[in-house]
Order: sequence, then structure tokens, then C-alpha cells
Amino acid sequence: MVKKQGIATIASAIFLLLMLSTCGIKHKNFEKALSEPYGVEKLNLSKQKLGQLPQGLARLTQLKELKLFKCNLQELDAQIGELDSLEYLSVGGNNLQYLPKELTKLTKLKVLLLPYNQLDSLPGFIGDMRNLERLDLSHNNLKTIPQEVFSLPNLKFLRLSYNQLEELPFGIEFLDQLEILDLSRNRLKKLPEGLERLPKILSLNIAYCGTDVNVPEGLCNSSTLEHLSVGANSVVPSCFAVPGNRQLQITLVP
Repeated sequence: MVKKQGIATIASAIFLLLMLSTCGIKHKNFEKALSEPYGVEKLNLSKQKLGQLPQGLARLTQLKELKLFKCNLQELDAQIGELDSLEYLSVGGNNLQYLPKELTKLTKLKVLLLPYNQLDSLPGFIGDMRNLERLDLSHNNLKTIPQEVFSLPNLKFLRLSYNQLEELPFGIEFLDQLEILDLSRNRLKKLPEGLERLPKILSLNIAYCGTDVNVPEGLCNSSTLEHLSVGANSVVPSCFAVPGNRQLQITLVP
């Protein structure tokens, strides 16, 4: 009886080791990942001149993290929507001019990084990506963003720096989970109303976000704001100097 229990224990241990050996496999070689797709959760193809998404990508059904930085991509084809386990997608440094509707099929996606592309507009269906927590659209050609961005209920990080934004829609205060907002280096005529009503905002960067755009006095009433970045041309209200705001760090960006 003891021998049988011992054999069973050893067998269970071997099975567990086999399971752990395939859990969370990382790959940088697509062909190798495709040859053993079970258990592949992370794939980094960054800085490979792919030109397009590799055929067969959808076979990686357990893929959670996909990095395609600087892959010379011109578009994201329909395959991307079949990666329904994906939680993290990085496609910065490419030549994307639009986003495909298939992205809305990625219902588990939490992180979408799109910096250094050629996006001049953002589709309204971005608001359907309800689980997004981090969205980076910096270094594109955006002149505005759709109001649907402000309906993302779990968004904590929004970077819109280095675009050509001239205005932002109403409703930014509805981002009640937002902690980090970067609007720097744009062409805004004024800051969006409601910044002071963001209940969890920790860090705000408005350095050189537009001409003659000043820090709104309402931000003095924010009980959560810890870091504020401003440009040399910004006027900071005197209320930030009162003792109640001494926990706030203000950075002057040259």
C-alpha cells in the first residue's frame, strides 16, 4: 500500500512539473512558438521587419502578451481579433494609420500601446474595449479623440502627448479610475473641463499642451493629485502655494 501511494505521489509530481514547464512560455522566435503553441503566453517579435502580422498567429490561443514594437507594420489584419486571451498588446514604432474593428474582440485586453505610429484619428469603437487600463497614443498625429475614450470604466493610464490635439471632448471626469494623464506637447486651446473632478488622479502632465493654456484653479481642490508637470509658459495659480497643497510636487519642464 505504501509503495502504491509512493508511486502515485511521484506520478503526480511528474505531471505537475510537466504542466509547469509549459506554463507561461516566452518566445522571441515565431516559428518555434508555432511549433509548440500550447502554453505560449508571451511572444516578443519586436524589431523584426515583419511588414505584416505573421500567418498562423491565431493558433497561439493562450497568448496573453504580444510585443510588436518596430516591426514595420502597415496595418493590423483580422487575425488580431482571434487572440481572445490577449491582455497586453504593444504595437508602437510602426506605420499604422488606422485601427481595425477586430480589436474589440479582445475582451480581456488591459494594455494597448500605440506610440510612434501615423494615427490621425481614433475610431469610436475604442469605447467598446471596456477592460482597458492603460492606453498610450503618444507620438501620433491626432487632432482630437472621440468622446468614447472617456467612457472606458477601468482606464488608469492615458498618454496623449506629442500629438496635434486642438481640443478634447467633454466628459473626462467620467474616467473615475484614471490615475495618470499626459497631455503634454499638443496644441490645445484650453484644458478639458472636469480635470479637477477626476477622483483618483495622481499625476498630470500639461507641459506645453497648448498656447497660453494655464493650470485651472479648480485643481487646487484635488485631494489626490501628487505630481503636476507644467511648462515654462504655464501660469500656476497661487492657491498651490498654500500649506494644504505642500504634498504636491510641481515639475517645471524646460
